[in-house]
Amino acid sequence: MRDPEHVVGFILSHTLAKKALELRESIKLTQKEWHQLFYSATCPVADSGTLDLAASDIFVVHTREMEAAFNLTLKESDQSEMWKRPWHRIVVYVALHLEYSDEAVLSSIGTIIKADQRRIEDFVNKIDDMGVETLAFSKSIEALSTTIIRC
Repeated sequence: MRDPEHVVGFILSHTLAKKALELRESIKLTQKEWHQLFYSATCPVADSGTLDLAASDIFVVHTREMEAAFNLTLKESDQSEMWKRPWHRIVVYVALHLEYSDEAVLSSIGTIIKADQRRIEDFVNKIDDMGVETLAFSKSIEALSTTIIRC
């Protein structure tokens, strides 16, 4: 994550947040780990909040923004089917916040139509400029971390 301070401070107690931030280089997910956990063919086996989060007011606005950014990509057959699943929308939302967002998004959605690239970059730049929406991102991390997946 490019700017973890607010989110880590929101999720963890002050002491744990401070320690996590000190160790962040050694405990953050690598690109390879992201791919292994969240590549496009990964499916959740047991949902633990992704349905509720995806339908919530705090997340629906982000879904609309992502749909505008991935406009042509989501018209592709595989990506359209994937996007119907709340878990995949949340994965892509989190991927857009990572230091290696280009690679994480590509891994998570499978393919990106080149014509969408600029809108996706604008979405990521908006996150950088406005900051992370702490509640939505924290809830996304929580939902993904408690979901059982089948790789």
